[in-house]
Formats: sequence, structure tokens, C-alpha cells
Amino acid sequence: MMRARTVAEARRRMPPLVLAACLGLLVWPGCGSSDERELSPEDYLGILRQLGSYDRTVVEESVRQIMRHPRAPTVAALQTTLREGQWDLRVKVQIARILAVWPDPQTGQVDRAGLPEFIEGLRCPESDLREISGALLPVFGAEVVPHVADVLASGQKANRYAACEVLGAILRESQDRGAGEALRDRIMKEEDREIRMLLVINLALWKSREAIEGFINALTDPDEGCREYAWMEIKKREKPPVEFDWRGTVGQRSDAVQKLRSWWSKTTNRS
Repeated sequence: MMRARTVAEARRRMPPLVLAACLGLLVWPGCGSSDERELSPEDYLGILRQLGSYDRTVVEESVRQIMRHPRAPTVAALQTTLREGQWDLRVKVQIARILAVWPDPQTGQVDRAGLPEFIEGLRCPESDLREISGALLPVFGAEVVPHVADVLASGQKANRYAACEVLGAILRESQDRGAGEALRDRIMKEEDREIRMLLVINLALWKSREAIEGFINALTDPDEGCREYAWMEIKKREKPPVEFDWRGTVGQRSDAVQKLRSWWSKTTNRS
């Protein structure tokens, strides 16, 4: 648990594109030789097939091949491919990845055409697609929060874990209220101990006082580490009128939480 907490805290401090780079998801167009010719239909189809490979080396080389060619016609072809919908998710997530890391050189604008594929990738049982989607979704900010929150509420454990990290990354970058609310409101509903801990860790990125309600709820968690982390966050942000012993008996903890909830309700009503 301690190692998982350390890894989670390290990852949540990384800006989205830095994290993507650390995961090897960024391929710069300027790397390697460029080819000013447009891709022929035959070459394009061949590279698309390779994007669906389970061999990472094959995929990375295919991405580089695509990004060596002129951006405008290549991006247009990739966007059309996504709209046609005839390729499987592995290919579509890689296309979405290329679009996301190959911004317009004039405006710097990131292409959003692959957002549905990233959301689908976040829900996917395949770990590499979740990793790509989870690393790049934060680039799009608040726009993706409702979709990621839905994955957090309804996905399998691995999907919920990934969604939690995405929301934390968005919080760190923009303090988006929706991301904070999604993490806070999930704490009491989450059944998995590891994810509850991750929820509290990522909620700590929200500087708003609205996070306190989530930390108070986390004081009822059966896991001692989760209770300790939440209590430290409360004390860091506010001056609670009662002490809370995260190692205390169930009765002692319950009594303290009841008093803390009453205190916080009165505090927020006065604000």
C-alpha cells in the first residue's frame, strides 16, 4: 500500500504531457527523417494495420512513419478513418494518440477528434490502451470530466483506477470543480480499498474547501492509512474543534466524525 501511494503521488505531480512523455507516448514529428510526399492509399492502409499490433516496437515505428509525412493531409486522412469506424479500438486509440500529440504548428491547437476513442480506451480491459488514454485525456481538461467520472462510477477496478488518476491530473492542472466533485463523491461508494486510497490522494489536489467533506467521509474508512491521510489533509487546511484518532476504536472514531460533520456543516453555512 505504501509503495502504491508513493507511485500515485509521484505520477499526480507530473503535467499531462510530461507524464505522456515518460510513458513513451510522445513521438515528435521532427524526430528522424521527414518525407514531404503524401502517403499513398496502399502505404496508409498498411501502416494502419500495423498500428493494431500488440508489438510495441511495431506500433512505435508505424507512428513515426505516419508523422514523417506532411501534417495537413495526413491528419485529414486520420480524422476520416476515425469517422468511418471500420477499424478496431487498438488502431483507433493509436490514431487518437497521433492527433493529440501532433498539434497545429500555426495555432498550437490540439486535435479533439479522438476524444471518444480515448474514453472508450479508458473503459477497455486492455492495459496498454488504458495507459495511453489515461495519459492523454488530461490534455483536454474539463471537457472530458463527465465522461471520465462515468468510468469512475461504473467501470471495472482497473478502469476506475485509471479514471481516478485522470481526474487527479485534471485537478492539478485546472482545479476543475467537476473533477473534484467526482472524486469526493465517490469515496463513500467505492468498494475497493486501493482505489479509495487513490481517491483521497487525488482529492488532496483540490484546493477548494469543498474537498473537506470528502476527507471527513474518508475518516470512516476501514483502512487506517486512508483515515490518517484524510485527517492530515483536514488539519492542513482547517482548524477542527475536535481531535480524531485514526487508530482509535470504532466508537471513538464514529463520535469524532459526527462532531466533525456538525462542525463543518455549521462552518459552510456561515460562509
